[in-house]
Amino acid sequence: MSDLLSRLSLEAVKFNTQTLVCLLIVWTVVLACTVHSILSLPFNRHQRWFWILFVICLPAVGVLLYLPFALTKERPAAYYRRKKKE
Repeated sequence: MSDLLSRLSLEAVKFNTQTLVCLLIVWTVVLACTVHSILSLPFNRHQRWFWILFVICLPAVGVLLYLPFALTKERPAAYYRRKKKE
């Protein structure tokens, strides 16, 4: 059992250049999707700039705090209507 637990420790993790590049690519995609979502919602100009700066300046926390605002009532309804037509 201790063998298994030692494999799950963070001491064995090696952050090399390839790992960091992959993390950067994934984070860039998440950030681009979040900014696209902000721009597609009916916010006024000040609210849009606030959320974009908030998400960029507070990387993980900003995206997690924006998530409840991204879930609107109109989006699921449009999704189900589109799904129903297919």
